[in-house]
Amino acid sequence: MPVLTPDQWAEVRALVTRSLIQHGRMPTQEADLLAAAIVGDWISQPRTEPPQ
Repeated sequence: MPVLTPDQWAEVRALVTRSLIQHGRMPTQEADLLAAAIVGDWISQPRTEPPQ
């Protein structure tokens, strides 16, 4: 798992969301949910290690 700052993880999640919307033609809400599943909601609560 790469060590990224909370801001970097937030950017990764935003990029995943935008990609799902643009290339997957996914509705915004579904894209955001899937991005949260891929990247994780834990980015909003910074941790030193990802959840197990």
